[in-house]
Amino acid sequence: MRIKTWAKRGLFFGDPDKHKGGAKDALALQEKRMADVIIMKPNRLIVLMMAAFFLFSCASVQKKVENKVEDKVEIESPEMSFPYVPEKIESWGMGVPDGFEKKEPPRPEGLFKDKVHVAARTEYEKYLSGFKGGDPALMKTGKMRPSEKTGKKASGPHNLFLGRYPEIQRASDADIQAIEGYYNSGDYRRVIELGMDVIYQSIPPEKKFRVCNMVASSYAAIGSPEQGIALLTEFIEKFPWDENAAKAKNLVKIFKGKMYRSVREAPSRAIGCLLPLTGPYEVYGNKALKGIQLALMHFSSQDQYIQVKIIIKDTESNPDTARSVIRELDSEDAFGIIGPITPLTPAVEESQSRKIPIITLIQTENITDIGDYVFRNFLTPRMQVEAIVTYAFNTLGIKRFAVLYPDENYGVTFAKLFQDNVLAYGGSIAGVEFYDVSKTDFAGPINKIANLYYERLRKSPELTEEEAAIYDAHVEYLEAEDDSEKEKPDLTLDFEAIFIPDSPKKAGLIIPQLAFYDIKDVYLLGTNLWHSMELIDMAKEYAQNAIIPDAFFKDNPDKETRGFVDGFRKVFDEEPGYIEALAYDTAMILFKLMTRPDVSSRKTLKKALAELHHYPGVTGMTSFYSSGDVWKNIHLLKIKEDRFVVLENE
Repeated sequence: MRIKTWAKRGLFFGDPDKHKGGAKDALALQEKRMADVIIMKPNRLIVLMMAAFFLFSCASVQKKVENKVEDKVEIESPEMSFPYVPEKIESWGMGVPDGFEKKEPPRPEGLFKDKVHVAARTEYEKYLSGFKGGDPALMKTGKMRPSEKTGKKASGPHNLFLGRYPEIQRASDADIQAIEGYYNSGDYRRVIELGMDVIYQSIPPEKKFRVCNMVASSYAAIGSPEQGIALLTEFIEKFPWDENAAKAKNLVKIFKGKMYRSVREAPSRAIGCLLPLTGPYEVYGNKALKGIQLALMHFSSQDQYIQVKIIIKDTESNPDTARSVIRELDSEDAFGIIGPITPLTPAVEESQSRKIPIITLIQTENITDIGDYVFRNFLTPRMQVEAIVTYAFNTLGIKRFAVLYPDENYGVTFAKLFQDNVLAYGGSIAGVEFYDVSKTDFAGPINKIANLYYERLRKSPELTEEEAAIYDAHVEYLEAEDDSEKEKPDLTLDFEAIFIPDSPKKAGLIIPQLAFYDIKDVYLLGTNLWHSMELIDMAKEYAQNAIIPDAFFKDNPDKETRGFVDGFRKVFDEEPGYIEALAYDTAMILFKLMTRPDVSSRKTLKKALAELHHYPGVTGMTSFYSSGDVWKNIHLLKIKEDRFVVLENE
């Protein structure tokens, strides 16, 4: 009865009109077919129904995915530039491998969640050193490093993790973290080398695309975009259903379209060089130019997609000329500017007004306050004084100091900074004396420094028995009519170190006179000007153990310094100095940043400079504060016999 009802309603599996027997025969045929269905085994019926449902679902999902991909491919962000690189590669959580302790210290975890990465990493590293099973924390420290933009260091914790546990599946995540570290530091060849291994491992499509994106963009950055296109195309073919396929198609479209150029059409960018090549400071301008030229030689020898060049301008040490030269560099589309190396504030103001990033090589106080496009890469008085005072207090344990300085701007600046830093550390200044820079005899101020102790005793309302005896012996000696018959008492000094901020020539005259007036067995502290063989030749044994801060030490055995010094000797047949090294570093920083895939304008170059952290230069690790001023991990040198040595390398 139920079958007849279905038939009457037209619910046939076939068309009754096509059967010769008419409706009656058709009904009979339909009844027979339904009977066959009814008596079919239950298992076969269930399988057929599931298969039909699965085929219908697949067709529906495939159609939706294709429509979604096609819709997304049509979207092209106007902000993308070739070679395309996301502004920031974010890390993702690693989890805890099975068998390891899952408890993590709450303080660093909280700091990490609040994005206080440096503080959190410090806490995790402490945790690692004292807690068994701290491998999750080891992974966390690597995760924090890319956020700090210390690219090369980012791979360290992950490499250690991989080496310790090569057998666990989680290692592929550590590989990706290491790749991100190299990517964020601009080491694109290393990204390609590691990334090509990871891409063909069994990892989820989401992570595979993440690596493909970094590797493809790295290929583009070194001038081989076609290899990046091939990699992205392969991803699209293998994972057409993945949501990242749309992103990959969009990148391929950009690479193949308006942004793609052959090597012959590779873009070039220029850096302006603002130097005094004539006039009273031409010797310094030419030193800086040699450093910049060597940087261009070294950088151009690398395989770079974007070509760099320099535009050299002579300021003639004239403020008006320097300002007009900035206008010329703007019209010539200079991407950034190196200089000036003499105090030419109007030129810096002009560069800021035209929004051209400029890295100055001068000591002028507050020069970076002019604006956010102004940076400074120079060993400032403040950096030198802070390094000396920190070492004196923390390593030598010195508390009392004397200052002997030239009565000119350089000496006054350093003397004030030194006093401020000593007092900030809780130390004391026994005395401060200046001298006339035109004189060669410094007996007057040296005597005052030598007698500071006795002067303090003279003014003291109460003396101990020992102090009274020392003071009386000193007065008796001074008042003796024939002092040749009296034995001179040992001089008692009121300080442990003396700071003399002057040139090597002046210091070379003063230091032996200190010994003549019995100022011995105290630490001699100077500025980077003391880093000269002239001082050793003049002061000889009296200058032994003198402590000097400097950003460049040509005998440093590290790779960067050796490459620079050897290259400079080969090209110019002379020894490089601080100015040459500083100009070299400044040029290399600009060359590397302005050819990065994500730096396509003066504005993005300014942003990249502001975010520069721990660049390994020949003048020390270099970073920029948000103010545009520089931070350097400078050397502390000591005179040992007839040479200079780095204190930490003694």
